[in-house]
Amino acid sequence: MTPKNSALLTIALGTFVSTACASTIFRDEFIDPQLTNWVWLIGNATKTNLNQQFLLSARCGRMDTNNIMATHFAYGRTIQVPEPLANDWTLEGRADLISASETNAWADVHYLWNKLGGAGHLLWKDSDELYLVKWWNGGARMALFLEERLPLKNTNVTLVLGLTRRDSNLEMNVRVLDNDEGNAVLYQRTVTDTPNADPVILNRVGAGPDMLGEAWHLIGGSGYFELCLDWADQDHGPANGMAQITYDNAEVNLCPSPRPYVVAWDQSGGGNSASPYLTNVVAVASGGCHNLALRANGTLAQWDSSGKEYANGLSNVVAITASAVGIGPFPSRCHFLALRADGTVVDWDDLIEVYHERAVPSGLSNVVAVAAGTHSLALRADGTVVAWGDYEQSATNVPPGLSNVVAVAANSLQSLVLRADGTVLAWGDSATNVPSGLSNVVAVA
Repeated sequence: MTPKNSALLTIALGTFVSTACASTIFRDEFIDPQLTNWVWLIGNATKTNLNQQFLLSARCGRMDTNNIMATHFAYGRTIQVPEPLANDWTLEGRADLISASETNAWADVHYLWNKLGGAGHLLWKDSDELYLVKWWNGGARMALFLEERLPLKNTNVTLVLGLTRRDSNLEMNVRVLDNDEGNAVLYQRTVTDTPNADPVILNRVGAGPDMLGEAWHLIGGSGYFELCLDWADQDHGPANGMAQITYDNAEVNLCPSPRPYVVAWDQSGGGNSASPYLTNVVAVASGGCHNLALRANGTLAQWDSSGKEYANGLSNVVAITASAVGIGPFPSRCHFLALRADGTVVDWDDLIEVYHERAVPSGLSNVVAVAAGTHSLALRADGTVVAWGDYEQSATNVPPGLSNVVAVAANSLQSLVLRADGTVLAWGDSATNVPSGLSNVVAVA
């Protein structure tokens, strides 16, 4: 095997050039004082144009776990989408979330179609939780595809929910963008709904198993794009009995969505173009000698600089990373991390050119992000960090009491974390000299 310092690979995920969205179904900056195009759909709610923004107000008590729709409030604007949704096309709705009156006043953007007694998809969000739901039978049946518990900015952000048909599958893309930082991506995740009864998150209020069938059939024809408010406190109602969400700049677009492709090359500029089987790729990572590609269905492709492929058998993966440096006394080995949808982590290397799983800390769970260097880092949903695998140990000595972490990065014997307050902390070999006064940071690498 070639030493890593002379076989570094570079990998890129691209897409074929296409035009901008072929159809803007609507864009509303809420100039109309009466908000005429937005009709009441459910709940004891009112709409108000407040300084050319959409203020949704609702009077309610505590959330009833036996009837969560009792504290669901919505106004909608009619949309007309060609039926069926064309293959490799995306329906994308977005709205700016300006503010919420209380933590338990959840904002959600929502599609509603007159199918299966009322069906659609919705993105729920508050300051530290985010959910992606498919629902049918008028909301009596719901499948929870995504549950995230992490601190996430809840003012002046854009909520984006995109639905893309890929043959018999439906890709559901969720994004949260920071309006105060040039629409920087705060959160992004793609989940694939197959015709099977997909694994979903159970034991949550109102959530049950997925239904069989091609989910893209739920989309199309006459429907609504909704701006909603949900009260989510099971013990108390909102202060003074009133909950409020303020929205701005709502729009829905219908766009062609070409499939991504992968290109890899080495230090000499020589390319080893990925095999044609690499379709529906949503993320890539390059290690010292191997490349990884994450498909939308949660499986992985792995290959080396000669184009030789390696089996790993992993599934339900939502994020990947790869080390570009050797492991301790083994400079010719690199390793990889995969984060699964259930919050667990798989660590493996390229020992003797076969899949070789490495141990992770016992009980490691609720992980939301990973990073790989000579060692491994895992960020938990509660903002704490777990480190392992450093032969020198300097980079795995997590500072006592470290908390409120929102991002992690790793390199050779070095660890780097970003905290929720925008400050950065580093430790390990020659990594402790963070510039004095560094603040307002939004990402680390």
